[in-house]
Amino acid sequence: MSHGIAIIRVQGDLRAQVSESHPRAAPVAAGLFGVFALLVVAVGVMTVIAPPPPPGVEPVTADATLFTVGLFGIMAVGALVAGRHPANPIGWLLCGFCLLQILGPVSYLYAIVAFGGSDPPRFGAETAAWMSVWTWIPTIAVLGLALLLFPDGRPASSRWRWAVWIAVGGIGASVALGVALWPQRGVELLALGDVFPGAANIPGNLALALCFASFVAGAVSLVVRFLRSHGEERLQLKWLMFAAGIAASGLIGLALADAALESDPFWVDMLSTLGVMGIPAAMGVAIFKHRLYSIDRIISRTLSYTILTGVMAGIYAGSSLLLGSMLRPLTGSNELAVAGSTLAAAALFSPARRWIQSAMDRRFNRRRYDAAQTMEAFSARLRSTGDMETLRVDLTAAVTETLQPTHLSLWLRESPRWDS
Repeated sequence: MSHGIAIIRVQGDLRAQVSESHPRAAPVAAGLFGVFALLVVAVGVMTVIAPPPPPGVEPVTADATLFTVGLFGIMAVGALVAGRHPANPIGWLLCGFCLLQILGPVSYLYAIVAFGGSDPPRFGAETAAWMSVWTWIPTIAVLGLALLLFPDGRPASSRWRWAVWIAVGGIGASVALGVALWPQRGVELLALGDVFPGAANIPGNLALALCFASFVAGAVSLVVRFLRSHGEERLQLKWLMFAAGIAASGLIGLALADAALESDPFWVDMLSTLGVMGIPAAMGVAIFKHRLYSIDRIISRTLSYTILTGVMAGIYAGSSLLLGSMLRPLTGSNELAVAGSTLAAAALFSPARRWIQSAMDRRFNRRRYDAAQTMEAFSARLRSTGDMETLRVDLTAAVTETLQPTHLSLWLRESPRWDS
């Protein structure tokens, strides 16, 4: 009998994308992250030492503090992208978004500290109250710009340039609002919210309208870009769309839970923040292209286990009700029904998981599903034939179909024949 040794050399397209980086970009990005970290620490300290707010001024809530901590993830991604890919404006926009967002609680808390228990107020109290009113508005437009330019730093097409100008107009109107509010700076501004007095009403409403329109335009452009995308860009957008879908589903579910509980527990805010934190993480994965091709598998597994959980819960609940109604007249309790439902769910778990996972792979992870089918067919042929030339052809075809290399070499050495 003859035996052979086969060595396959597969050469794929593994070109690493090296971005041209400015030597000063990384220190600047690190410096911005350091400033942000100091401001977060200042928020924590002032939250502890802040006196009761003046009459009519709302205290800082736990969810606002948690959101401030949650900004760390967005700022980390922004600083990394800005340092590694300074030509891509996404990183700088994320950094600007976080710095503007943190200015709100910093200035609000400092104004409470500076106005509280001191007559006259401490230095900078009026300016801090003034900043806390309007600096959060342009962050909406900045985030809209980040969505509009994701992932390569350019709009989906030249037709979307109008959305860039809407965002710029929203930022300009926000600055005009700040100018209009400057003469009225004082402790009264802390109780304004989003209702602006006197001459500030027009630029305030205009700023809100333009900034929200910019955010909506950015979200719509992402959907349009995704529908027209292909190849690597489609995978990048899949990461962001997947994270946004998880965050939206979580927020809707938690909002329903919040309404059912008729309260605002801390764990609801914590889970909401964790869900939103997935969006900057997905943006970082998409821009750095780290494990970019894993998105189809992640989507497939997420949907598989979500559906499996629902199916198992339905089987358990249905069998409990059915067995309970049948056995209660005989046993007088539900213990036997609960045990039977548990056994039924345990017995059906593995078949249901395999069927659901296969269905999800066929729909969302087709490439892996086709590769698995090809390898199973090759294994079956390998067991049924001993002809080396046939195996060589089948092996080459299987590797080509599953790995799709740009070049493939097969070295086959056949051992000498020993006749007994």
